[in-house]
Amino acid sequence: MRRPHEPVRSSSSALTRSGGCTPARRPHGFTLVEMLAVIAVIAALLGVLLVGLQAAQRSSKRTKQLSNLKQVFQGWTQYAGNHGDSILPGYLDVNTQAAWRVKYKSKVGTQEVVIPPEYCAEYPWRLLPYLDHQTGPMFEYLDKSDPDALRPPQLGGPALGQGLLEVSQNPEFGYNGYYLGGRWTANPDPVLTFGNSTYQRADGQNAKASMVATKIASIVQPSEMIVFCASTFRDPGYYNESKDEGALGWSTIVPHILADQLIWEPSDGGNYSSVSVSQADLNGFSNHILAQKTFVSSQAGMLVSQPAGVPLRRHGPTVALVRADGNTNATGLGDLLDQRKWMNAAWSGSNPFAFTHSP
Repeated sequence: MRRPHEPVRSSSSALTRSGGCTPARRPHGFTLVEMLAVIAVIAALLGVLLVGLQAAQRSSKRTKQLSNLKQVFQGWTQYAGNHGDSILPGYLDVNTQAAWRVKYKSKVGTQEVVIPPEYCAEYPWRLLPYLDHQTGPMFEYLDKSDPDALRPPQLGGPALGQGLLEVSQNPEFGYNGYYLGGRWTANPDPVLTFGNSTYQRADGQNAKASMVATKIASIVQPSEMIVFCASTFRDPGYYNESKDEGALGWSTIVPHILADQLIWEPSDGGNYSSVSVSQADLNGFSNHILAQKTFVSSQAGMLVSQPAGVPLRRHGPTVALVRADGNTNATGLGDLLDQRKWMNAAWSGSNPFAFTHSP
């Protein structure tokens, strides 16, 4: 019997004391949905970080590439300073070297060795003495683990015939040697390629002149003239990459029209395996190429018509180059279609984007 004023016990208290069920509690930890959300956020942050790191790495590589270009250019100007303002020849065949009685040496410390003339036809072995025989500026891109990997064996290096050829053919930067210094072949006397060519002036009259600048002072617009440019060798075909870090460099670089032959052009087409260009095609090329100047995409590929050393976008959508005034920069393919950036005579023509001359 309940006494007066005795409080009534709640049923929950009674159940608890008698061992009944307790109220349900929320479990500890994350739910599956929460875990998936966290993983998604982390993945997004890692993606942003990776993009930033890749951009920083590309920027560092481009900076180093331009620095190497500057050093190569300084060697080029030093050559001219030591040769009465004469520009480094782009190519000297074996017979020309013999006719001119020139030999080229590699040197380490006080040791030196004559490089066989067949490896000195292209510019690298001839320029190395003006870079203190340091291969880094031209060949650092190869990422050789041994800094002496390109040293001739007579000087304690492992570079046998293949190494000597690699130095000759595969520097990172191609030389505008058809129009600067020139390409010389002898049979039996040395002859300069494009040394007596015909072209059409802006007034419609034909003119005959050498297309090659052989003295620094003879360059019409040093601030425009390309000296060295990132390059690679391409066979005919369509190449759709906007950058190619793994491509081998090539010692010679040519404009999109060499003499009267179409060599390469920017293209968005993707179904080409090879291409043949006739003179009729070239006659209608000027309007096409002039229009291209305004809309060449940074992602455009390259259509190569004939095997040659062509501009290379190694570290992004632009091509690294140095001009005759020493200015280094990176530019798009569209800017390289201007023939005035490759040869003096194009400044006298009517259409600088389709300028041609006789071989």
